[in-house]
Amino acid sequence: MDVFGNYGDHTNMPSVPIDNRTSLINPIQDDVQSQMLIAEDSSDHSQYLEDSSEHFQYLEDSSEHSQYLEDSSEHSQYLEDSSDHSQYLEDSSEHSQYSEESSEYSSDSDDFDYEMTKRRKRRKLGQKYLKEIRSYLSDKPTIVHLVDKDFSIDNTIDDDELEKLKRTIFEVASQQRYWGEQIPTTWFLLEQQLIKLRDAGVKVISRSDVEKLNKEGTVQIKDSEEMDLFLTYLHETGTIIYFNIEVLRDNIILDPIWLIDALKLLINAHPNLPESPAENESQSDSPADSAIRQKWRDFKEKGVLSPELVDALWTKEKYPQLYANKDHLLLVMEQFNIIAKPRSFSEIGVKVS
Repeated sequence: MDVFGNYGDHTNMPSVPIDNRTSLINPIQDDVQSQMLIAEDSSDHSQYLEDSSEHFQYLEDSSEHSQYLEDSSEHSQYLEDSSDHSQYLEDSSEHSQYSEESSEYSSDSDDFDYEMTKRRKRRKLGQKYLKEIRSYLSDKPTIVHLVDKDFSIDNTIDDDELEKLKRTIFEVASQQRYWGEQIPTTWFLLEQQLIKLRDAGVKVISRSDVEKLNKEGTVQIKDSEEMDLFLTYLHETGTIIYFNIEVLRDNIILDPIWLIDALKLLINAHPNLPESPAENESQSDSPADSAIRQKWRDFKEKGVLSPELVDALWTKEKYPQLYANKDHLLLVMEQFNIIAKPRSFSEIGVKVS
C-alpha cells in the first residue's frame, strides 16, 4: 500500500528522491502535530473551562461563605445586642428593686427616727419622775431601800435598760444575808406545795392550813418557831407576803402580784366611777351613785379612802377573793405604809372639852 492507501506493485513506480520524500512527509507530520496540538489545546481548554467552572464554583462558594460570615457576624451582633438587652433588663430590674428597697429603706428610716424620738421623750419623762420620787423619799425611812441607779424602762419595746435592771437586781439580791444559805429539805418541800396552790389560783391561805400541809408531808417542820422562820424566809425572798405580828400572822398572801393588782384598782378608780353622770349617761344618777362619786372625789382630791369606796371597787361579784380578804389586805397596805388610819385626838394627846 502506498502513501495514498493504494495496493499494488510499487516496482514500476517512479522513484522519488529522498529529499522530496522528506518534503512530502513533513507537511503530513506538521498536520498531525497541528492536530495533536489542537487536541492538546482543546484538552487544555477543556481543563481550563473545568478549572474556570471550578473557579466560578469556588467564587460562588466564597461568596456564600462571605455571606455566611456576614450572617454569622450579624447573628453574633444580634446575640451581643440580645445579651446587652438582657443585661439592660436585668439592670432595669435591679434598679427597680433598688428603687423599691430605697423607698422601703426611706420609709423604715422615717419610722426608725420617729420611734427613736418617741423613745427619747419617754426616757426623759421617766427620768424626771424618778428624780421626783427620789426627792420625795429623801427624808423617809424607805430611802434605805433605794439603790444609786435609776432605770427608765419602756416595756412596750425591747429596751436595753431592762437587761441592766435585771443585772442590778441580781447584784442587790446577791448581797442579802440569806444569799447562798442552805435551807432544810422540809422548807423546800413545803414551799413547793404553796407554789402549787398559788398556781392553782389560791391568793390567800391561813396559817392553820399551812400547818396542815406540813403535817401531811413525809418530812415536817418540827414546831411553830421553825414555821415562823420558814414563812419569814419566804417573805424576805419575795415568794409570799407574811408579817409575824398579831393582826397579820394568821393569813399569808401567796401571790404578791395580786396585792399590787388590788392597789391598782384603788388608784385607777375613775374608769369605774365617773365624776359626773354626763360621763356615763347609761347609768341613772341615783343617791347611792352620787354618794360613791363623792367618796371617789374625796379620795382623788384629799386622799381619803373610805370603806364605802373600797366596797364599791372590790365587789363580791367581780373580785370575790378581794372582797373576802378585804380587811387583811387593808392591814397589809397599812403595814407597807401605803395607807394610814386617821389618828384620834386621844392618840395624839389632844383633849377635847
